[in-house]
Amino acid sequence: MSVASYTLMTWHGAAAFALAAGFFTQIVLARRGNRSARLVAVHRVVGPVILCTLLPAFVIFALSLSLFVIHSPFNMVMFTLLPVMIVFGVVRGLVGLRRGDRDLHADSMFLAFILLESAPIFRFVLFVFAQLGGQVLAPNGEPVDGGALFRTVIVLSLLTLGYWSCGRLRRNLLPLALIGLVLIGSLLFLPWSLDSVPT
Repeated sequence: MSVASYTLMTWHGAAAFALAAGFFTQIVLARRGNRSARLVAVHRVVGPVILCTLLPAFVIFALSLSLFVIHSPFNMVMFTLLPVMIVFGVVRGLVGLRRGDRDLHADSMFLAFILLESAPIFRFVLFVFAQLGGQVLAPNGEPVDGGALFRTVIVLSLLTLGYWSCGRLRRNLLPLALIGLVLIGSLLFLPWSLDSVPT
């Protein structure tokens, strides 16, 4: 990978961290038992900041990385899926707000947050690969396809458990099905390898 690729990865990481901090702030503000008028006001101010600045910056860097730095077809699709589904979650959350459906809003933002947190999950998967003596990076410097595969399965499991635990799994089948269908389609129709990156 080139120096420009590492610079892009750094900017992507910074944008992801800022977006995660914004999401986490919103979760904390929304989950307080007795929310004061001031906390509600802060929640309403932070939301547009996320929507107009942090989310677009993250999406630009994430898509640039997945489309121009990653060359493995499987990794390209799986890494492109994340920002697309994060935007899907935020838009779905806004629809929930417009309808006055706080559960839809909360479920959608949970989707966006868990997908955003797939980066640490991915690093954990690669750490486990390395500890088991497996290949972590392909010769071209990209992470092996197996990392994206197992990360996606873990993220789907966490989302399913989260929705199931609050009794709203059926209501959230659409995003789970979209992610699952992209994963299955990629496994069936794209070249991939657990310990390499076919191009």
